[in-house]
Amino acid sequence: MLSHNFNAADFFGGIVVGFLAGFFSGYSLDRIKERRTKKRERSRNIFEPLHTQLTEARSQITNFERPNALSYDFWHKLNLPRNMMAIPSDLQQPLRELYSDTVPNYEASWKAVNEHGVEQLLTPWTTKFGTDRDLKNIQRLPRWNRFLSAPEFRPSLLEIQTPGIIPLWNKDTTQEALNGFGLTADQFLKQIWDEAQAISTFQALRNSRQATLRALSELIPAISKLIIE
Repeated sequence: MLSHNFNAADFFGGIVVGFLAGFFSGYSLDRIKERRTKKRERSRNIFEPLHTQLTEARSQITNFERPNALSYDFWHKLNLPRNMMAIPSDLQQPLRELYSDTVPNYEASWKAVNEHGVEQLLTPWTTKFGTDRDLKNIQRLPRWNRFLSAPEFRPSLLEIQTPGIIPLWNKDTTQEALNGFGLTADQFLKQIWDEAQAISTFQALRNSRQATLRALSELIPAISKLIIE
């Protein structure tokens, strides 16, 4: 009888132990699955769109454009405390600086150059070197903002439509007109570019562009590591 009771207790004890082991094992698996699901949701709702925005913005700024890919509505929601907790602590401040200071500084500088800087710089050059435009052959305005704010002299950034015709501000100049001043087209453009390098408006755009690209280049790979396929 003692042996029989002992075996029964042992048997039922094994059942209980097995049940508890299975229960906790299943519970642990459920928790793991739940955590994985939450990570995928964070990846899909936060990290993937954030990575896309930053990557596209970097491409736009590289091309001297405005970073229209960045959504400030998205950022305002992400910056809420409950959402910011999903961002690793070492990335929170760099993201805040990017959206609150770095990019707005670039956009303000970009706006200043495009709305006033290019016109103010080109007007005296237009007065001295400009000729009336051929109304039958209107040229596309070169991308002066890119050329004048670039850190190096690169005439190709202008994307001049017709070689030998350089649209200025409301007038054009041609190689023929420049010959009268003893200048080649590249020499003429170099003088304009050199002047822009000493003007604070273009300096601000050049510096803020470099700062923004540097910040994006640091953040993009860090965010990429948080994406779960």
